[in-house]
Amino acid sequence: MKRVHRQVGRLVSISAAPDQVRARQTHLNPGRRATVQGCEPTGSARKTGGRAGITLLEVLVSVAIFLGALTTIMQLLSIGKRAEMMTRLQTEAIMRCEAKMAEVVSGVQPLDSISDEAFPDSEGSGVWQWSLESSTADTSGLLQVTVRVRYVLQEDDEVTSFELQRYLRDPQIFIDAALTSSEDSE
Repeated sequence: MKRVHRQVGRLVSISAAPDQVRARQTHLNPGRRATVQGCEPTGSARKTGGRAGITLLEVLVSVAIFLGALTTIMQLLSIGKRAEMMTRLQTEAIMRCEAKMAEVVSGVQPLDSISDEAFPDSEGSGVWQWSLESSTADTSGLLQVTVRVRYVLQEDDEVTSFELQRYLRDPQIFIDAALTSSEDSE
């Protein structure tokens, strides 16, 4: 087992055995590593000539990799934000469509066909529009009601839409039956 001590300008090697103390000296050569007899530098120290650090090419490659990764991350964030906005608009379209269908079913909204009517609370750069179509179904006494809600940006540039269809009893049948029974009772 050897211990190596460095002194100013020279390298001294002392063996660890207490009964044999001997010292060897090797002078340091400028620009080269000093070696003790029998010890040679190994690995990268021999290849680089003792210089530590990185080259300009390595720095440029690492910066290019970093910028490529940063660009990819920014694109993924942009795609995620766009998807989040589309999901939010689609959810709002579903909620508005269900609310309008509830108005139709409860009788608040008449069953007259309406096309591209704007919601009164539309704000921002886009406009929420709704349409209502009612037609007789194949089965007698039923109406097919279709409510469509869409979000339009500018000049009919549709971003998202949602459509609900529902079959309702024709209210006219109940009105006619009530009128007939009142005429018969007179």
